[in-house]
Amino acid sequence: MKETFLTQFYNQLQDEKSKKIYELRRKIDFEKNYIEFIDGLIGLNENYVISPYDDCYEKCKGKKVAIFGAGIDGKMTWHLLKQHGIKVDFFVDNDKKKWGTQYCNVQVISAAELKFSGKDIFVILASRKYAALFYQDLTNAYFPRENIWYPRIGTIFATTGKQYFDCPEMEHEEDEVFIDCGCLDGETDRQFISWCEGTYKKIIAFEPDSYSYQNIKKTCNHIKNFEIYNAATGSAVGKANFNMCVDGGSRLSEEGDCTVTVESIDHVLQGEKATFIKMDVEGAELESLIGAQETIKKYKPKLAISIYHKPEDIINIPEYIMKCRDDYKFYIRHYTSCTYETILYAI
Repeated sequence: MKETFLTQFYNQLQDEKSKKIYELRRKIDFEKNYIEFIDGLIGLNENYVISPYDDCYEKCKGKKVAIFGAGIDGKMTWHLLKQHGIKVDFFVDNDKKKWGTQYCNVQVISAAELKFSGKDIFVILASRKYAALFYQDLTNAYFPRENIWYPRIGTIFATTGKQYFDCPEMEHEEDEVFIDCGCLDGETDRQFISWCEGTYKKIIAFEPDSYSYQNIKKTCNHIKNFEIYNAATGSAVGKANFNMCVDGGSRLSEEGDCTVTVESIDHVLQGEKATFIKMDVEGAELESLIGAQETIKKYKPKLAISIYHKPEDIINIPEYIMKCRDDYKFYIRHYTSCTYETILYAI
């Protein structure tokens, strides 16, 4: 039965890019094949923009370039630099088994060997797990600090596209009613206003994190017809444990350190129309869709739903949407150089 659904869903994906991302997503979600995911993903998108925090291109000019970390993050960094015309001369790694081998057709050397390879080498750290250790190894070997790039999260991070708003065929209506589940800092709401050219009726946003909620009330108080609920979204109204996290990863959790209000979209709307629902709620997407089932059945709003928080999301979320309505068209897009931010569009 499940395989029949998967075939049906795959056939309803509207373009080859969606089908390729779907296949890659299944590789990583169920086979943990990160290498194939990164190789396939970077090849699909040619306009990656490296985070402003990680803008090291200028520092690479006129120097040889080495990537410290011959692993997944190192390969991702190599792909991104290659896209921007930057040649990588060495990989550096602490694993002795890799010394003298090649990774991405580039020679792998040790940190000690790097020290004697010339003063004009610029080193980019590439490991979310070991960047601090790599940095310490280099500085202990008296490698010049000004020639080391330590990305904010330990590896270069890049984005592409206009997340939630660049689905093919997705056009705005005259009086959009936008439901933003997990609005964080309100940036998505500002992007929505730009996307629909200001021709909207109402924005209803949900943010359970109390710090983000108070911040949004200040930064978005100039937005017209903007309603913000200090609540999570779910299948029903109630209370739930919540884990506060300063990096935007706050989420509902049984081990949470506080309790928050949970609202359902259907309960808030009370039968009113919604034209566009966006969800990025750290794994509570399916429950939030269940809480919007009457709205989806009656009004068929455009949907932009995160499907990367749980491995089963890429199956369970489209399956539920198709149970609510069988006349949606589906697209999938991915917006970062790593495994985060895969979005399912239903239009």
